[in-house]
Amino acid sequence: MNYHQTLKEARKQRGLSQQEVADYLGYKSFTTIQKWEDGTSLPPLKIFNQLQKLYQLDERDIAPVLGTVRGGVPLLATQEELVSNQSRYFYLRVIGDSMKDDRILEGDEILVRAQNDIVSGRIGVVLIGDEATVKRVYHTPEGLLLKPANQDYQPRLLGPSDEVRILGEVLEVRIKV
Repeated sequence: MNYHQTLKEARKQRGLSQQEVADYLGYKSFTTIQKWEDGTSLPPLKIFNQLQKLYQLDERDIAPVLGTVRGGVPLLATQEELVSNQSRYFYLRVIGDSMKDDRILEGDEILVRAQNDIVSGRIGVVLIGDEATVKRVYHTPEGLLLKPANQDYQPRLLGPSDEVRILGEVLEVRIKV
């Protein structure tokens, strides 16, 4: 079940109408909720958290853990779901320490909003060929610069000839305790 279907089912299980959810969240009309449930729109992260509480869902019910991503040398993206993901939010478990200075450590889970572009300087999940990695992403005239947050690793510049795809932006980190 994908993200928008999960929202719809959770609302129905709580016996709520789209208008009741809209009222609870401070929206004038139910059409915003309708768009979230049919997949044409995405709730902001603040609202995502409110929906999770309202529907009494675990974060993984709304945003599944799809696999792992390398915080170091890129990891072969063997999870087909990662590339063909239809969920707007998903978690990835981090392997490696290249992002440790941004407090993303091995074993942590990162919440990712699926999107195919990212604002320069933000942390993103990037697919390089069939390898996925998490890094700070910078747009430069020469190409895409992937910068680790650990001085033991070197930045990587990817040019027009490289097969690169931005999978999403990292929004939150759930730390391993």
